[in-house]
This record gives sequence, C-alpha cells and structure tokens, in this order.
Amino acid sequence: MTKPPVLYREMSFERASIDEASRLATLSFSSEAPVIRRSWFMGAWTEILRHEPQAIDMARLKDMGVLLYMHSSYSPIGSVLEPYLDESQRKCMAKARFDTDPQSDAVFQKVLSGTLRGVSVGYRVLEEDWEVVKDGKKSSCGRFIGPCEIANHWTPYEVSIVSLPADATVGVGRSADVNLEMSEYMFGRMADTIAERIVKNIPFAIPPVPAQPPEPDPQRSGAPGKLQIMRRKLDLISRSSTL
Repeated sequence: MTKPPVLYREMSFERASIDEASRLATLSFSSEAPVIRRSWFMGAWTEILRHEPQAIDMARLKDMGVLLYMHSSYSPIGSVLEPYLDESQRKCMAKARFDTDPQSDAVFQKVLSGTLRGVSVGYRVLEEDWEVVKDGKKSSCGRFIGPCEIANHWTPYEVSIVSLPADATVGVGRSADVNLEMSEYMFGRMADTIAERIVKNIPFAIPPVPAQPPEPDPQRSGAPGKLQIMRRKLDLISRSSTL
C-alpha cells in the first residue's frame, strides 16, 4: 500500500494571543474549513478534516510536540504544549513556546512584529480513513454535503510557523504546498486510476508520448528516485493503452 503523504494546511494568528514575557503564544492549527486540493490528472477536490474527539489522534503531538519553522525538521524553534480539540469551535488548539537561541528569537521577533502570521499543521490520513461524498449527498456523520472528501480519522504530526496561511480560520491568535512526498503519493493514485480505467475499458485522453525519450540529465546520476520510477510506470501504461 502506498504510504500516505504528510499534508499541510495553514492558518493565521493574532498578535494579541502572544505573551511576550513568557514567549508563549496560544494558537489554533486546524479547523473544518474546506481546502481545495488539485492534481494534474485528478483535477480539483474539496478536503475537510473532521474535528470530533474520535477523529483526531493527538498522541504523537503530545509526546513529540516540537514547533518548527517552515516545516523544516532542521529548524526547531520551540515547543508545542497542551494540544487539544475545542469541540465547540471545532478547532485544534495549542500553546507554543519559542526558544531563546538566535534563530528561534529571530522568528519570534517577526511573529511579534506581525511579519509572520501563519501557522501550519502537517498531518497524515490513511487511505481507508477518507470518505468520498458524492455531489448532493451527505457524509456519514450528516454534517457535510458533497462533493467533498472527508478525513474521518487523521493524525497531526507537527506544527510550524509559516509565511503564507491558506486557511484563514486558524492561526496564532492551515498552505497549499505540495511537497515531494505528496507528489509521489499523487503519482501512485494516478497510476491506480489509469489502470482501473484500462481494465474497465473507460475511455480517457492521454497526452501523446514523445517519439524519442528525453536525454538523461547528467546532474541526476545514480539510482532512479520514486518519482522517476512512477513516471516510467505511467509511460508504460499510457503506451499500452494506445495499442
């Protein structure tokens, strides 16, 4: 089974939620605000994270709550304390304490000045925990109307201070970035979708395959990466479908 990617969504926070003396900030890092996801092959779809006690596994965040800068594991800037679900607002909340080393303090000063106002959460959703709700239909919990995909169970992995929030309902006081792991995951889903269409003889258009493969990039020597392998698989599938 393809490993699910770490997804990201971001929010913004208010300056009033920060205690400068203690270097503590109260922040919300996720909500049920819909986020539009896009991929080259699958188009756009609406994603919603379900915010109920049985839907969120906070154990990892409680045990390893590190505050990062721009999702970089090489840039820890503080601690994430006391994460919890605000059931009335359907938001995940926490306190963040900024460290005092120069790098962490530089980020903290930008937060104080209002230059940095984004908070982002990295999270995983297993394939079996997604619920696809068709257009005009209700989700199993009865609270959402399709078309959308509902994460009925998800795990927050880390919280970061970022520059560009995408979910305006959360923050200190969720980004639409697609990282390498997300790209690998989407290529895997695309390959599965193409294979299913071929087996069921469902027509679809595939871009023409170049007569000659591109020359290898001398900068990319060594064993092929996951994305290269997936692209080759897609190329083989597309060739076979035109026969």
